[in-house]
Amino acid sequence: MTTASSPSTGQTSPLSQLNDPQRQAVTHGNGPLLILAGAGSGKTRVITFRIAHLLSQGIAPWHILAVTFTNKAAGEMKRRVRELVGEPAHAVWVSTFHSFSARFLRLEHEAAGLPKEFSIYDDDDSTRLVKRVVKDLNLPERTYTAGVVKSRLSAAKDRLQDPRAYANLAHDDFGRRIAEIYAEYQARLQSAGAVDFDDLILRTLSTLETNESLRQRWQARFLHVLVDEYQDTNAAQARLVGILAEPERNICVVGDDDQSIYAWRGANIQNILGFAKTYPDAVTIRLEQNYRSRPNILEVAHAVVSKNLNRHPKKLWTDKHPGEKITLILAPDDWAEAEMVVGRIRLLRERDGLNGADCVILYRTNAQSRAFEEAFRRHSVPYVLVGGTRFYQRAEIKDVLAYMQLTINGNDEIALLRIINRPKRGIGEASQEKLIAACHAARRKWVDFLADSDAVAAAVGPRAAAAIAQLSLQLNRLKAERTGMGMSDWCKHLVETVNIKQIWEEDDPLQAESRRENVEELVAAIAEYETTTEAPSLSGFLEQVALVADIDSYDSQPEAVTLMTLHSAKGLEFPVVFITGLEEGLFPLSRSMEKPETLEEEYRLFYVGATRAKERLFLTYARTRHRFGPTGSMKSRFIEEIPRDYLDIENLIPDTTLEPGGLGYDAPGRTWRAGGFLNNARRGQSVVRRDSEPTLPRTGVAASLQAGTVIRHPKFGEGEVLAIRGAGDGTTCDIAFRSGFTKTLMVRFAPLEILRQ
Repeated sequence: MTTASSPSTGQTSPLSQLNDPQRQAVTHGNGPLLILAGAGSGKTRVITFRIAHLLSQGIAPWHILAVTFTNKAAGEMKRRVRELVGEPAHAVWVSTFHSFSARFLRLEHEAAGLPKEFSIYDDDDSTRLVKRVVKDLNLPERTYTAGVVKSRLSAAKDRLQDPRAYANLAHDDFGRRIAEIYAEYQARLQSAGAVDFDDLILRTLSTLETNESLRQRWQARFLHVLVDEYQDTNAAQARLVGILAEPERNICVVGDDDQSIYAWRGANIQNILGFAKTYPDAVTIRLEQNYRSRPNILEVAHAVVSKNLNRHPKKLWTDKHPGEKITLILAPDDWAEAEMVVGRIRLLRERDGLNGADCVILYRTNAQSRAFEEAFRRHSVPYVLVGGTRFYQRAEIKDVLAYMQLTINGNDEIALLRIINRPKRGIGEASQEKLIAACHAARRKWVDFLADSDAVAAAVGPRAAAAIAQLSLQLNRLKAERTGMGMSDWCKHLVETVNIKQIWEEDDPLQAESRRENVEELVAAIAEYETTTEAPSLSGFLEQVALVADIDSYDSQPEAVTLMTLHSAKGLEFPVVFITGLEEGLFPLSRSMEKPETLEEEYRLFYVGATRAKERLFLTYARTRHRFGPTGSMKSRFIEEIPRDYLDIENLIPDTTLEPGGLGYDAPGRTWRAGGFLNNARRGQSVVRRDSEPTLPRTGVAASLQAGTVIRHPKFGEGEVLAIRGAGDGTTCDIAFRSGFTKTLMVRFAPLEILRQ
């Protein structure tokens, strides 16, 4: 890369650190700009350098808005801009979509119809509210589960549908009931002075759209809008940044359609694919030079994702050494797969000097982590699991936060119901139900209702009413005491005053000490917030807590191997990556095969996983996977897409030679042994498990099956047998079903009907 010097100073220009396409993107003038940034192509550098360039061109920092999706990404962006421009970086608006919306609604709460100290309901809070609404509407909870309802409501908000619009589109009784839940759910949020995650963006958008003078004021504030990870935006997010960028139309979006993997939570890939249609005068710049991965890794990732039809044409390249081939390991079952991975990681540590933190194990579903966790524990290998219970979701932390929330928003129903009898005050579930019914029947807010001692006593009786009065008095006292104390000191005082330790003793005495330590960590987090925030406030801290995501709290540990889903790995990189469970029906998931667009997302998910790897990439698949009993598996179609020249195959499956239409397993034999160590064996040697059982003759239906047999399965329909493997109870068959997919089934479990030979 050539360098350029400033003619006046002789100093090297920051732009010399960029390649040509990056430099074009950074120095682009006015008007819409689409930057197609492939994995590892330096997109964060381009965004931060573009912000610095705009500042150097005389754009005031408060006229620049940059939005992304995670607090970690926003923090990294702020840090890099600060390194480039110094003090002016503090005035640039850099945040997540949700943080921006929360800040907007705090500033414009009156126009948005919200109290200034509104609550933000996290996933757990909104789940509780949904369950409450379903119960109060006397709907069957098994049919209208919180998961199903929340998914429907979130999708409606992503599509910008309010309860009335949703009801108008409902075409069956289930849809009409969901609309009823939606309307009541929103009414409860409004009464509680609260919003959920989706409402943050929806309320911001509706406030801008319905108030012209306010909209013009905010449009004048932001002369340049930059959007990171644009492929992950939903309809509401794309519309929000589009409105803010008017009338200047200086919108710069950065993303990669090949990394669009969040359709299940509302992301719309058409936002990036159709950007040029939305903005016909947009300039498109492709960043295709990769600075992360070895060429062999990029070739494998491209071989898979390039099969998709809905994508911008592009291909990553790098000037690095090709590196080692991608290792494909075929294991007898998922337990052997886990043992093998652990053994290989130990070998990499001992032979190549890698740290555990250099390795990540990726899988399609959280359930797959169990075999790996047990293998790591057996071999005393430290690991960190991403996606477990988050710190701020722990019961003891939620209890303290609920008390804190009620001192600034006494109408927060979910916070109130969480702590009303924690610790026990004699306000049992029956009294709580009566209290809820009376408050909602009177259509009153909780603060007003609880202050009416006669109404409370009429609802729950004098004894429970007295306990509720004491709780209200305690919350008012804590609220008054907060003004004269630092936040962390006040939090410690709150914990002692309400005797939260009693809750831990009541729940589980054995966990009391651990919970005390967690609350101490919460106090430390508040103290850190106080010292690092320009204008700390309780509502600001609670807002920050509510917007923490799983990946924001992820922090690698020097010797610990990371375990996470493929979705969680986006935005990260590791020297060594294991993509596990590459089997049809698991990855890609069986339900993804129902529609072309969902199957294409699975291809993109493989691409994301593969491009996390810097030096080594391992792919694994198990012939048998223990889910509801042992189930035969067939290797993923992704393996079929990879050119053979890029693979080094290690076959651990007994007596396997060739699969129809698939890869030949004629690589040098390897022997698998307990503990997962792999040793080279002479070419052609049989590969067997130590605990393999003698084969038995096939009996029953299995004896009649052969390649070409046409069968019927009660669930999957008609299909043709491609191959038979094994013997006795272990016999499996590969079947190509007419519905368009292939499955491997264990004959003794599969209810197959032979139609013709």
